[in-house]
Amino acid sequence: VVESPDAETWGVLWAVTPSDVRSLDQVEGVARGLYSPASVDVRGPEDVCTARIYIEKFKGDGRRRPGYPQIVLDYAHHFDLPTSYRARLAGLGN
Repeated sequence: VVESPDAETWGVLWAVTPSDVRSLDQVEGVARGLYSPASVDVRGPEDVCTARIYIEKFKGDGRRRPGYPQIVLDYAHHFDLPTSYRARLAGLGN
């Protein structure tokens, strides 16, 4: 995650329970050192709120998992994110 005044990222905000957070931490490999949880302020539909994100600990150029860009694009369509943002995602390719 790199802060940039001109950048924007769209997504979906979920209300999660402490149990959900534990499950997410497990899936993201926090205990194995793969990702670190962090908090960021995001502009939600009604106000600014704090969101939990996961930052990969690997530094450098990594490889995307095959098919991952399409999964992200499918969810962007499903949640009706802005067309301009979906077009940018589509341009990332596989």
